[in-house]
Amino acid sequence: MSFFGLVWCSILHKPIRVAMTVISMSLAFFVFGLVQGVDSSIKEAISHQNIDRLIVCSRISCMSTLPISQRSAISSIAGIGNVSYETSFFGYYQQRNNPVAAKVVDPALFFQSYRELEIPPQQLNQMKQEPNAIIIGSDLAEKYGWKIGDNVPLYSAVWKNKDGTPEWVFHVVGIFQKIGADGPTSLTRSLIINYQYFDQVRPAADQGIVGNFVVNIEDPSQAAFISKVIDDRFANSGSETRTQSEREFAQAQIRKIGDLGSATRSVVGAVIFTMLFVIGNTVMQSTNDRTVDFAIMKALGFRSHTLTILVIGESFFICLLGAMFGLAGAILLFPSIGFVGNRQLPLEVGGLAILASSTIALIASLPPIIRISRLSVVDTIFRG
Repeated sequence: MSFFGLVWCSILHKPIRVAMTVISMSLAFFVFGLVQGVDSSIKEAISHQNIDRLIVCSRISCMSTLPISQRSAISSIAGIGNVSYETSFFGYYQQRNNPVAAKVVDPALFFQSYRELEIPPQQLNQMKQEPNAIIIGSDLAEKYGWKIGDNVPLYSAVWKNKDGTPEWVFHVVGIFQKIGADGPTSLTRSLIINYQYFDQVRPAADQGIVGNFVVNIEDPSQAAFISKVIDDRFANSGSETRTQSEREFAQAQIRKIGDLGSATRSVVGAVIFTMLFVIGNTVMQSTNDRTVDFAIMKALGFRSHTLTILVIGESFFICLLGAMFGLAGAILLFPSIGFVGNRQLPLEVGGLAILASSTIALIASLPPIIRISRLSVVDTIFRG
């Protein structure tokens, strides 16, 4: 019988136990894949944030607002290029469990700030001419099946019309997409609303304010200096600011959620420990059940290293099969999470899963290997 035949016979010795172990390993690797995928996606998204783009928000909180009149003062600072502004719409489509990332902006300034996005000029011009027009990202259009010419009703959890209702009806006039494939972006999963129309329609008390400014600078190495100049300009005013690079801003928002790095390490550590315990118990029980078989194989001339490889092979088979099924489930589910613009499970997660499963298989094999190496042929056969 071939070596692989021996491994297969070992696995089929207790098929139900092996099947339950594979199921347990699959669930563990499913959780591992999702958690590690989210963590990798966040890190990748942050690494692709621009350092030559600054975010200026209220010093009190990023949920607070700033007067739009501050734009002219920011634009006058040396080293600054384009200055756009944004207000979050906090909207949803049809139901609250269908949130829509919507930014209220000046369309021309928005696309000057986000140069990685492209929009046909005629569509941009149409938005300028049509007050209640919106331009949507390509991924958002695909998600809801929206197309140019559609009228889209959106509801805001914060902003109301002058009539006091939260419903806003917009007309789709364009679809923008990302230029190239250099890193993920969440922008194509959002839409933009014309600030001039929005500001006129909302209650007078809320007019003339924005959520934050987006500042493009000419020299990224001057980001820290220019950030300080901006904040100093509005120090001791009624609307003090906090300016950060886009990358720093993204990291700060993630930190507000919590220490995701520590949380990820804790979850992954718990999953790996569980997998190690499950596979170790299975392989050890399998070895105990076949102690006499191993003794007979030794008597027939099989060397200890051959039996060692046999045990490791069984452990590897169970671990890799569980990893394969678990990752397959994570790959299928991950796109529905839609995390930070990443539509697929990062490839590095697969590599980490293979590394983890291989390491677990080796460690779980150590106790059975030690027992086999110390096995006395005569005593075992007579006791059996």
